[in-house]
Amino acid sequence: MNKFTKQCVAAFASLAMAGTLCVAGAVVANNVAFATGSEKAAAQLAPWSEAGKKLKGKITINKKDASKNNGPLQGATFTVQKVTLIKSDNDQTGLSVDLTSEDGWTKLAAKVKQLNTTPLDETKLTLDTVKEKTTDQTGKAEFDNLDLGLYLVKEKSAPAGYATDVKPFFMTVPEITREASAKNNTYTYEVSVAPKNTNVKDNVTKIADNGKIVGAGDTLPYTITAKVNKKKSDAADSKTGITKDELQGFAIYDDAVTAAYDSVKTDVVKEVKIEGQQNAMTADDYVVTSSALTKPEDTTRTRIMVKFKDAGLRKIATVVNGANGADVKITVKLEFKLKTDLSNFVGSDKKLDNKSGFVPGHGAGVPDTPTPGGDATTEFRKFHIKKVDATDKTKLLNKAEFKAFADQTEAKKCAADPTAAQACDKAMAGFTDTAQTNTEATITTTGVDKTASGVTKDYVAKVTDANANSKIYLVEVKAPEGYARSEQPHEISLTSAESNATAQEIEIVNVPTKDNGSWFNLPKTGAAGVIIFALAGMCLVAVGMFIFLRNRKKDEEQQAA
Repeated sequence: MNKFTKQCVAAFASLAMAGTLCVAGAVVANNVAFATGSEKAAAQLAPWSEAGKKLKGKITINKKDASKNNGPLQGATFTVQKVTLIKSDNDQTGLSVDLTSEDGWTKLAAKVKQLNTTPLDETKLTLDTVKEKTTDQTGKAEFDNLDLGLYLVKEKSAPAGYATDVKPFFMTVPEITREASAKNNTYTYEVSVAPKNTNVKDNVTKIADNGKIVGAGDTLPYTITAKVNKKKSDAADSKTGITKDELQGFAIYDDAVTAAYDSVKTDVVKEVKIEGQQNAMTADDYVVTSSALTKPEDTTRTRIMVKFKDAGLRKIATVVNGANGADVKITVKLEFKLKTDLSNFVGSDKKLDNKSGFVPGHGAGVPDTPTPGGDATTEFRKFHIKKVDATDKTKLLNKAEFKAFADQTEAKKCAADPTAAQACDKAMAGFTDTAQTNTEATITTTGVDKTASGVTKDYVAKVTDANANSKIYLVEVKAPEGYARSEQPHEISLTSAESNATAQEIEIVNVPTKDNGSWFNLPKTGAAGVIIFALAGMCLVAVGMFIFLRNRKKDEEQQAA
């Protein structure tokens, strides 16, 4: 092979590297910055020349924020490793990579297809020491003083809230290019690439569906909504659109506070649905897992993850491709049963904070990157009922029994007649306790609690928010003896307070019944009065009889005469 032929082969090999090998699948091939002007003059030495062999190179990563007009992105961490040996299934000895010779470039060109295979089989590579850099405020990460050779570049981590679809890629130092009108090669020893990240933190929102009040022992529902991080225009082939292979790893998760709920198992997931579709997705479309988080994650939480199978990814891809660029959203509905003891989550300084996130869909060879998203916080407060006499509020009343409702209509139904069938079935499930056996207070019945009388035990419920329905409606289902039962619900609002605040007290009065002895005084109508009237009646009867007999006697005497 003559010198001219070798140079042609080397140039061809280098172009293959720059256009294909450099980016392991042409992810960022068009973003490679080639030398121009004065840079070109300084980059003319061939790497196989005696002077060129002694040169050092530099790889510069220019990280771009795709969600901000490709502006610089700080905080992305990259690693580079020099590749010293490449093996294959058919060659266990392997190719020792040497880019200080023309033959070395030619031999490396023969490995392009293998190195472009996705996912990359790193077990076939022998790599040098890892070098790691994080992009600065200008979006740059520079690896300088590099020996000539082939380098494997990886994005180790993206900034918080950003997704990466940057596969591991290769770069050569130097890069060899030649402009269309030029006859000679250009050797660039300071090479650069500009991969992009997209901010997806706001792709996930989470709400606690607790417009209706909830309390200890109740079910707290959540809905997580995640936007699919791909559109048809992002597809490798924009004509056919996104495929399941470009959405690999897509998942939605909830990081639940383990101690707040009776269960954090997979059955808390109740529905998974593509927004706008009539039917929910099925178990054939996704799998649910539940696992306790470990350090450096928050170990007080359990991650419930919905990860989509190929069947589900196909359905999502179909909707994405038909959305004409509009966002496609996936909703996950979960239901958690709150523990009856929520003492560790009472107060504005101890709110129950449920976190969520998603794993952006990506192509093959890209690691899964859990991305935190929306949080949902719920504030709880303790309250109890105090029952007093309406005529004397210092008189405390025991044995008044209550039910609590989140819905005013249901509360009115129960208040009208608690004994009617199903009248009180919609009461809050958590507002319950064992039956009162003497005068002890329970959550539902007034009695003696510690030194207080006429009160119920403290119950924990959600603080009332701006939602008009977020109130508690208390219904008296049993009144104390001698008092009338209230037939109207008592509407209450729980106010925000810190954890060291006393329980909010709800005072409810009772009206005494007529036979209570505490009502209006009426004239006495006892036994003595009855006797007097009876004696008077007897006297009247006797007088009448006396007059009757006297008159009769007179009549008889007159007739005899």
